[in-house]
Amino acid sequence: MDFLITYLFLHYDAHVMPPPLLNVVLINLIKNMYNYTKILGALIMLVGLFFGSLNAQVTGSADVPRILNYQGQITTINGIAMNGTHYITATLYTDHIGKNSVWRGSYNVAIKNGVFTLMLGAGASKLPENIAMNRPIWVGISVDGSDEMSPLTELSAVPYALNIPDKSVTQAKLSPDVQSAIFGSGRTPTTQNANSAVYWSETGNNSTTAGTNYVGTSDNVALEVHVYDGDAANKGSKRVLRWDPNGTSANITGGYQGNSINASALGSVISGGGNSGNINQIGSSNYCGISSGNNNIINNSCSYGAIGGGNMMSPIFRTVFDCS
Repeated sequence: MDFLITYLFLHYDAHVMPPPLLNVVLINLIKNMYNYTKILGALIMLVGLFFGSLNAQVTGSADVPRILNYQGQITTINGIAMNGTHYITATLYTDHIGKNSVWRGSYNVAIKNGVFTLMLGAGASKLPENIAMNRPIWVGISVDGSDEMSPLTELSAVPYALNIPDKSVTQAKLSPDVQSAIFGSGRTPTTQNANSAVYWSETGNNSTTAGTNYVGTSDNVALEVHVYDGDAANKGSKRVLRWDPNGTSANITGGYQGNSINASALGSVISGGGNSGNINQIGSSNYCGISSGNNNIINNSCSYGAIGGGNMMSPIFRTVFDCS
């Protein structure tokens, strides 16, 4: 109807309609459209969204407020700014043509020099739940019971929406690849309690089934146990035990974090020992073992070799197997 009034003003033709009759038609149109005798033409709305929040809330003083601060300007068709207190109704839609409304609120608003501010969601008309707002939203405005102005205004991103409150992100908000990385393929997240089908409790578990419930990996990746992982390197901390899977028999490396078993070895074990600069190590040899000590080495092609402990540099115990 705004367009109709503008059209009549711009397309006046004395041969089609006499001027007096045209004036009467325009006056009646304006009165019927706006029900407000002080508005002499169609209202022009210039609105902008400054800030607000559509986030889910948790009780507490640091919550994000469920209120939209909406500011705009109203003038007459002649460009005269409105003033005084007026009854403004705002409606939120999920489409740009205003067919599917999700919320409506009305407010007595003080307008000064055409500028007004609405706190959408304040008072009795609370904003709807997140599921209704989790999509593009348009705002429609009407003044003093008049027809709703057009076009509608689409809401944009707001500062509060960029500052997500703690514990407000649900699994539904995560992409499938992120869910898989966090929870694992085919697994459903649950609270970390004893007897959980997903997590192992830090205080023990019961009703488990050996072989079905286990601590470890489900793919071809090594498993490590760490202690005091924040400690400096080259100390008796960080990785203290490692299992490396292979197609025949896993290798097990314990003790100092730098102890090592060649990836091509099969079924070999370093039980412990070693220190910085004096590591225990096994080369490409199968079914070998080093129990403890330091600086002990079983070289390549020395399968079934074993070192009980000591140090390879000791004048009493020569603890090195060199089968090359």
